[in-house]
Amino acid sequence: METYLAELHAAFTSIEGPTAEKVWDVFYRLTSDTFVAEDQDRAGKLWTPVRRDDSIFVSVASYRDENCPAVLKDMFTKAKHPDRIRVAIVEQRLSGDTVCTTPAIPCTQDSTQTLCRYAHLIDYYEVDAHFGVGPVFARHLANRHYRGGKY
Repeated sequence: METYLAELHAAFTSIEGPTAEKVWDVFYRLTSDTFVAEDQDRAGKLWTPVRRDDSIFVSVASYRDENCPAVLKDMFTKAKHPDRIRVAIVEQRLSGDTVCTTPAIPCTQDSTQTLCRYAHLIDYYEVDAHFGVGPVFARHLANRHYRGGKY
């Protein structure tokens, strides 16, 4: 996934005189080359066996959302069994935007914060918002991180 996103970013930044058609062509070609064969091979099959640990998979597609850290914190804080939650975040952001997984205080200074305690349960991928192609594709990327959560 990281390789794909890096290649997509590089391909987008190399477009001379970008137009909607050129951006779409680059996106379509690279995405088809990267995912279509894999998706066809897996059609109708689970990618991974369903886990038996009552885990909960949460997919987050975020676009420049300053409230994202609070939403994550709230989710883990209110969960009866926060250790069962597995989160995949695809965040489309610009430099200087709030980072969804960043707690109020660095974890090195206060590791008891919610986002620090549960950081190991979060898969995070960042996409430059200039090259974000919308919430549907961001959800697709996040959902590719499903690893058999029961719910």
